[in-house]
Amino acid sequence: MDIEIICNTNDDELFANVKLNSRSCDRWIAEIPAHDGHAVIVGGGPSVADQLDMIRKRHALGQKIFALNGAAKFLNKNNIVPEYQVILDARPGNIDLIGKADEYLIASQCHPTLFDAVENITTWHPAVDGLDAHLPEYDADYAMIGGGTTVGLSTMCLAYTMGYRKLHLFGYDCSHRNAMGHAYKQKMNDNDVLCKVTVNGKVFTSSLTMARQAELFPQVCNNLMDLGCLITVDGDGLI
Repeated sequence: MDIEIICNTNDDELFANVKLNSRSCDRWIAEIPAHDGHAVIVGGGPSVADQLDMIRKRHALGQKIFALNGAAKFLNKNNIVPEYQVILDARPGNIDLIGKADEYLIASQCHPTLFDAVENITTWHPAVDGLDAHLPEYDADYAMIGGGTTVGLSTMCLAYTMGYRKLHLFGYDCSHRNAMGHAYKQKMNDNDVLCKVTVNGKVFTSSLTMARQAELFPQVCNNLMDLGCLITVDGDGLI
């Protein structure tokens, strides 16, 4: 499969967000040394509904939850408050995905309304070509977070930058179950273009964006494992 993903926000708007947000926020992600913490990264794939008990168990052990996009609200409805909610997408509609979290890790390319909606924000810079030209000069260090086109891949790299070397992934299905792309309704994805993906004789329905994430996932995992990470994946989807 050869999928080319084009950003859903044009460059002018994206870089305008970066220029504004990077001058109005004063807490940034910078690389910190490795530590013994566990990062529980929770996406919104359908299988996450099957894994709530395991997520709670890991949380009770002191492992830190990174909730991606609308997964934060889903966890809230199941009486789980994550340490972090992570948002990358630059569209203003993402404000509807904000749930309750101890801290919000919002990419500098996100729409400025997200920064007005919550407190306790730490901002991070995605490694987008040309983005650094729109940043101010910083007195302190900051990191550019790689990972590719999705919040799922980027958060794996974000957790690494924050010192985590044990990453536990939930809801990373990258495929539909019973016509549902998420464990909950998410209207902003209702019009996603779908495709069929066959792996080892099993056929999965996926959006083009999630199919591309599945393509890139092994590369991101291999890079992180080469850097000393242990990665576990729970779920029955394409990934």
